[in-house]
Amino acid sequence: MIDNDPIARLQQDWQKAKIEGDANSNICILSTTDGGQAHARVLVLRDIQKQGLLIFTHASSPKWQQLENNSGYEVLLYWPTLELQYRIQGSWKKQLREPLQKAWSNKPYEAKLLDLLYQTHPESSEIPDRKFLEEKVAELKMRYPQSEDIPFPDSARGVWLLPKRIEYYRLSTVDRLHHRYLYEKNQNQWTVKTLCP
Repeated sequence: MIDNDPIARLQQDWQKAKIEGDANSNICILSTTDGGQAHARVLVLRDIQKQGLLIFTHASSPKWQQLENNSGYEVLLYWPTLELQYRIQGSWKKQLREPLQKAWSNKPYEAKLLDLLYQTHPESSEIPDRKFLEEKVAELKMRYPQSEDIPFPDSARGVWLLPKRIEYYRLSTVDRLHHRYLYEKNQNQWTVKTLCP
């Protein structure tokens, strides 16, 4: 079934995946490039609104630097319970500080500690060993015993991924004639094409 509003369809399917208890419902795979090399990683999908998809990162992260330097990305959402995949490309923008700070305050305690750690030991940077990591986190736990004690880090970033191209792919396991549509946005209007699966 073709829908003229792929974002509304995406939001509905996301809610269905969560209701079904899909293990993938709150994650996405973000792919970026750096010097011609592709990089993919699994991230928490924070929200889906009319404008796009929200993820969190921080200034020291390779993914943030790659977005800043190359701007291009692709996001993959796959929900096995619905036999459904979305591939999304587009532009992006930073989330404003005030809503980011409010959303960040709801992150789990351990995730906040890692955000503080990233200020002195950037994500993906080399460390001596696992014990070093555990000791650094233990030091932060001593300094900030409660979640509300942890200050909001200036390096925290919220990124709105603004879709311009959405590929919808629903499996049809009975006849293998999968449902595949390509939505493209031009001057705030979506067009849709049916693709051969």
